[in-house]
Amino acid sequence: MIKFKLYISGLYSGNVIFDGDLLIEKLNPFTNKIESLKPISKEENTYYLNLTKIDLKSLFNNFDVYTKSLVNTDKDTVINNLGETHSKLNEYIWVQRNKKFPLDIIIVDNKIVGFICLSRETCTILIMDGYEEYTVLKEWEKTHKNEEIYSIRFGGNYMIDMKDGIKLSTDVYLPDFVDSAKKSTDNSYENSIWKRK
Repeated sequence: MIKFKLYISGLYSGNVIFDGDLLIEKLNPFTNKIESLKPISKEENTYYLNLTKIDLKSLFNNFDVYTKSLVNTDKDTVINNLGETHSKLNEYIWVQRNKKFPLDIIIVDNKIVGFICLSRETCTILIMDGYEEYTVLKEWEKTHKNEEIYSIRFGGNYMIDMKDGIKLSTDVYLPDFVDSAKKSTDNSYENSIWKRK
């Protein structure tokens, strides 16, 4: 069994597990709790492909191809059996070439420990526990070291006036935290921002 933590734009989003099957433990953002382990469905794989640009099923099915072509090689550029080209960036990162949303591979201790996919405004990281320092997550940890991660709550749907008179709909999600002084959910942020005219 190989377990990767899934981070989307720096936020922990669950676990992806390579076992006899491809499994997922999703983080429920409304409860901030990990849901039970289950095989990833075709629909969920499509959802994650659209969101992260990583085809988790393909990654699971071809994990051995990446391992055989990149682990313990003395080459600087490798073309694997899938026809994908990877070049060595440094001692632990192999960057994929000639692909719109490249899947970079992190190899430490003679094994694949993670993957990085940059796709415009999103950075997705799959990383084994304990190897986060080999990714940009180390920078996130520096700047947000003691920051608590809260569950979210739906703040409502609002019609926002545009300059041209058209109204656009927007869903608002807010941190769901309890104010330690009041012991109740603080709506002041929502009220001040979204209720103004």
